[in-house]
Amino acid sequence: MHAFFAKGTAATKADYNVPFLVNNCGYYRDLQKNLTVSRPKGREDYQIIFVSRGTLIVSGAEIHEGGAYIFTPGQSQEYVYCAENKCLYYWVHFCGYESRKTVEDCGAKGCFSSFPDSSEAERTFRLLISAFENNMPRNELLSVGCVLTLLSLITVKKANASPFRRAEVRLKDCRDDVKISELAENYGMSEEHFIRSFKSYNGLTPRAYALKFRMEQAKSLLSSSDMRIGDISEACGFYDALYFSRAFKKYTGLSPRDYRRKSV
Repeated sequence: MHAFFAKGTAATKADYNVPFLVNNCGYYRDLQKNLTVSRPKGREDYQIIFVSRGTLIVSGAEIHEGGAYIFTPGQSQEYVYCAENKCLYYWVHFCGYESRKTVEDCGAKGCFSSFPDSSEAERTFRLLISAFENNMPRNELLSVGCVLTLLSLITVKKANASPFRRAEVRLKDCRDDVKISELAENYGMSEEHFIRSFKSYNGLTPRAYALKFRMEQAKSLLSSSDMRIGDISEACGFYDALYFSRAFKKYTGLSPRDYRRKSV
């Protein structure tokens, strides 16, 4: 196992008398066995854990490559760094009276997240660790700048019209028989957590979201075109016309044929 710990200390309430302070950072690489962390009462500071390679398990939910988790002060911490081939995990602790507002402005408190540009996140962590490791001049200012950069990278993802925009595009593509497990992996989440998070944002599970889009598309084609029902079925991603008819009737209360007649 390779690891680095900055010569920092755990935050205390006194550290919140300064605007922003990075009090510790480091990494774990090539773990030979799982490393479990249990802090039932949490810590006094904020913590970002970034999965460059490997799997981090937080309260039973998996976070994969490119994923991250942000712990807030006092939040119970139960997580595991998994020992995997060439695994690499970065972490940083920070505090200060401006830290809470900064984190909340990013909408990234106590939550699963990810870095849209994981390579930029890794470069920033390396610079941060180098500042501590080599005792660079003005390393306090440099370290604060690095953490603010990391938070802004997370914000970039959250500033999009939807945090699940890429998943929504794929779910709306009737030619793409995408697997939910694949989408979850792209967001650095377990499948269960991805489904729960997607539903929390959109009000529908990913499958229900895709079905609604395809049914609404079918309704539009039935009422505005003279396409055959079998062709509409295929255009909407249903390659079994009978299954399409049953699904459509369950969704609208009418068969495709009856819906078309009513729409004329």
